Amino acid sequence: MRRRALLGVAMVTIGCGGGRADVITGTAPVSGGAIHYEVAGSGEPVVLIHGGFGDMRMWDGQFDVLAREYRVLRYDHRGFGRSPAPDTAYSPVRDLVALLDRLGMDDAHLVGNSLGGALAITFALLHPERTRSVTVVASGADGFRYPQSDIDAITEVITLVRSGRREEALEKWLANPMVAVATNQAGVKEKVERMVRENAGIWTMAAWPQQPLTPPASRRLGQLRDPVLVVIGDRDSRSVRMFADSTAAMIAGAERAVMTGTDHLPHMEKPEEFNRLLIEFLTSVD
Repeated sequence: MRRRALLGVAMVTIGCGGGRADVITGTAPVSGGAIHYEVAGSGEPVVLIHGGFGDMRMWDGQFDVLAREYRVLRYDHRGFGRSPAPDTAYSPVRDLVALLDRLGMDDAHLVGNSLGGALAITFALLHPERTRSVTVVASGADGFRYPQSDIDAITEVITLVRSGRREEALEKWLANPMVAVATNQAGVKEKVERMVRENAGIWTMAAWPQQPLTPPASRRLGQLRDPVLVVIGDRDSRSVRMFADSTAAMIAGAERAVMTGTDHLPHMEKPEEFNRLLIEFLTSVD
């Protein structure tokens, strides 16, 4: 098999319910850095893009399930999980292009949560030829303005971390409505808090991603021609629900699904329901 010939990777085996699948883990070089990834299964490529509350473990409830029918890729953004932190500004879209090239994926279905959803939309706008479909989970396009109070809260966390008050900063971040809304379920809360703490280094990164678009993605949604599904948790924050609704409304033919009793991480809170929605959408895409 071609994927066994890739250099610099390791192979493990995971349980997949009714079967088992080989998982390739590796680190791919990207411009000025590296990206840690896992890929499993065969078939049409599906890329799982995590949000800012953790790393690729946010997709534990989907990875092995999707690998039964698809070739599934998940990865850690720079500075998250096992991917090294960046030294200079970088483009997350170019990172994903490099990763797809590395793995021989000409195009893929993109599935992104939170900031990962915004990244999936931007990628689809810049690289429609490499996008089969886009699933946006608890997110909207870049360009919508968050309330100033949300921006100030993040700035406060960064200031506390950089002044050496790391634990105080983490407690404030975990209590922030943007994060707290994602921890209403005990099991999810435990996992999110663990990932937030283990990824605390993001607050002291020397550089952050830069992918400026003029006009911004939120004003270019009419250009999208790929099939799009927007998944919204009915208990998510008001801002996120508003951005998600606006995004869906601006994309011709976009499907919109509301998952009741979930908030910012519906794929973690109700994985079986989310997986049914996602697989039904993927199989409907030509």
